[in-house]
Amino acid sequence: MTRALTLIRRRLVGSVFVLLIVVVGTFLLLEAAPGDAVDAYIVSTGGDAGMIELLRHRWGLDQSELTRLANYLWALLHLDLGQSVTFSRPIRDVILERLPNTLLLMVSATALSFGLGSALGIYAGAQPGSFRDRFLSIGSLALYAVPGFWLGLVLIVVFAVDLRWLPIGGIETLASDKTGLDRAADIAVHLALPVSALGFIYLALYLRMMRAGMAEVWRQDFVLAARAKGLSRRRIVLAHVARNALLPLITM
Repeated sequence: MTRALTLIRRRLVGSVFVLLIVVVGTFLLLEAAPGDAVDAYIVSTGGDAGMIELLRHRWGLDQSELTRLANYLWALLHLDLGQSVTFSRPIRDVILERLPNTLLLMVSATALSFGLGSALGIYAGAQPGSFRDRFLSIGSLALYAVPGFWLGLVLIVVFAVDLRWLPIGGIETLASDKTGLDRAADIAVHLALPVSALGFIYLALYLRMMRAGMAEVWRQDFVLAARAKGLSRRRIVLAHVARNALLPLITM
């Protein structure tokens, strides 16, 4: 237990240094780019020299790079991400407002891709070299090569525009006044297309990783020992091969 806690502490300390390097590196890259935030804002909204000078002073862009970096790090330490020019609100509030729907989408897509991808990987890897193994391997490779945005557009055109089976956007039906299970079902219907577009791409990745892991485990000595004991192939696949092949997917 002590060894595990020590490892966790080391990882956390290392993560802090990595995060600091990323933050400082991002700041320096933006500083090296031509122009600044005021230039980008003025291009879209327009303004005279007085407006430009006022905005640079208000946003602290007239200070030195070192001062701005220190202020930036201090603000991040207090979870102050600044003010959104587009929404005229604190960026933290904008993110928190959209975070629940984002997490719902990502968790659903991850569950779909991991669950179905692992199951198909087990199904393919249970009989290496068989027709289903080759079919699923080629299919997953083709699916993984498909751009996610293109797959999303195809799903929208087919299921939302042509067939009209699913809604084209939104998280739920506006002004529906649904509650309980009816609202949950409505949200699930709206999530079907984006979850499928995100999940199918990573499904192919999990399938190939699971299949490759099972191919490696099949050559291990304990699998030969299980065969020598007379265990059924189904039990060997589920209790020994698949269980050990799942470890890289869980820890990735």
